[in-house]
Amino acid sequence: MDEDASHYLAQLLQSRLVVTSVQQHRYPPGMKLRREVIETARLILLKAGELSYRVDDQVLELLPGSLFLIPPWVRRGWVVTGQRPAILAWCEFATASPLQRFHRALMPDVKDVRLELSTLRRMISVWLTERDPQVAHRLEGELKGMLGRFFCAGSALDDIAPRLSFGPESGASSRGMRLAVEWLEAHFRESDALRNIHRRAGLSAHYFRRRFLQENGLSAGAYLLRLRMRYARSRLSHSACSIKEIAQEAGYEDPLYFSRMYRRFWGGSPSGDRTRFV
Repeated sequence: MDEDASHYLAQLLQSRLVVTSVQQHRYPPGMKLRREVIETARLILLKAGELSYRVDDQVLELLPGSLFLIPPWVRRGWVVTGQRPAILAWCEFATASPLQRFHRALMPDVKDVRLELSTLRRMISVWLTERDPQVAHRLEGELKGMLGRFFCAGSALDDIAPRLSFGPESGASSRGMRLAVEWLEAHFRESDALRNIHRRAGLSAHYFRRRFLQENGLSAGAYLLRLRMRYARSRLSHSACSIKEIAQEAGYEDPLYFSRMYRRFWGGSPSGDRTRFV
């Protein structure tokens, strides 16, 4: 496991994970799920079939044995490709840990697939039948075990944030870009988060902007906006803070400007979402 994956896993294992649903379903060839915003994190296993899965601006072709982790507050959609039905099993959970990245791992060993499928089925049984007060802790323990095995997949694990498609030009500049992305994910709530970020990558401002767009598929400003909007929507749904307070927490000194950016990103106003969540 590399250092980034180890740090990410440690954050999850130290956080309280609240399982909100565990399910398994079979979907026929050609079935589509329109793009929707999901409010919880999801650990999903593709047991059979093939999927074309879209998360925000990423499209990934997933094969049987794919296990993938989706952060909350992303736009996702998928279509079952190929001639076989797709069988998906998944666990939805809430966490205070700052999940920002989409991860996936391919498990070519049938034994590994069976282990994770068995774990999910056991969780489904507990979820549907048990009423013991300790159920939440049992489900959390099972989930953390799955996450531990998932991140220990090593070279089979892809870390995509937002694409992290560092290609042929990989080297000092790409390592610097990774550091810049990680710093942005940790400091996006600061009002001047983009100021001098190019220096953290060891690049000039002009070259940094070009490289960030080239390697990540969107500008640093667009990625910062995504981080802030996800955070703001999460806070609107889980806190009693005012919209002005949430705007300031997300890095916006002007609540009116925050509301305009929120509406442009999510298609609705913060006040409208606050009413819906309540």
